[in-house]
Amino acid sequence: MSYILDDSTRLTADAEGEWRAKTDERFWNFDSAFGGWVGALTVAAVKMHDAFRGRLITQNLQFHAAIRMDEIVLQVTLLEQRRRVDFWAVRLLTLDRAQVLASATLVFGEPATSELQYESGP
Repeated sequence: MSYILDDSTRLTADAEGEWRAKTDERFWNFDSAFGGWVGALTVAAVKMHDAFRGRLITQNLQFHAAIRMDEIVLQVTLLEQRRRVDFWAVRLLTLDRAQVLASATLVFGEPATSELQYESGP
């Protein structure tokens, strides 16, 4: 089964670590793309990366400028990869890469394979 949001957040590979997306009028908020759609787009971009693993733990999204009806570029960077937690940054840019439209930091992680065991001190 295909959902509107899944169809709308499909990305096309561009350069290494970069993907393209087309804004969608179904997710439009006055004069810019709807924030929830932009958040979903950043998650989709991280999931396209070869190093992706885990589930979304947290996401922080900042809007720098209105995201107009056009194609946009998403640059994905793996900031740090730990044993079970990965830290990512995503920048949304105009197609010519001249302006940052939004930026996001995301943390993905894999669940622990066993419960935490604490020992009491002396």
